[in-house]
Amino acid sequence: MDKIDYPFIEFLDHVRAMRQVRKYNHVRLGDKFIELGNDECLEHNIARIMDYMGQLYDNEEERLFKGKLLTLMLMYLAENIHDFDTADYAVCASDDAAALVSEHLLRAVHHFFTTKSLQELGHGPSPDEVKELAHKFKEDYAG
Repeated sequence: MDKIDYPFIEFLDHVRAMRQVRKYNHVRLGDKFIELGNDECLEHNIARIMDYMGQLYDNEEERLFKGKLLTLMLMYLAENIHDFDTADYAVCASDDAAALVSEHLLRAVHHFFTTKSLQELGHGPSPDEVKELAHKFKEDYAG
C-alpha cells in the first residue's frame, strides 16, 4: 500500500464512535483478548481505539496508520482543550466530562495531522494556528 488516505468524514465518524469505544471493557488485539474493565488510562484507551480500528479495517497497515493518527489527534485535542474553550471552538464543562468540539476545530486538527509528517509536526501545531485554520474552515463550510 503506497499512501494511505484518511478523509475527514472518516475521521469524523471515528470521533463520533469514541463515546461507545470508550466503554469497551474487553478488547481483541491480534489473537489476544484483554480485559480492561472501566479503567480509562491512556494505555487502555489506545487498546480500545486499536480494537475498534481492527473491527473496521482488515489491512494491518491501514488499521495501524489510522489508529495512530486518530489517537494522536484525540490526545492533541485533550491536551489543548482549555485553549480551545473559547468562542465556538469547543466547550469544556470540567476536566471529568467530555468536551464538545466544533466540526471546524476537528477539521483544522485533522488537516494539520494529515498534511504533515509526524516528524514535521513535532508536538503538534500551536492552538492559535489551529484556531486560525478552524475559523477559516468555519467560513468556508458555512454555506
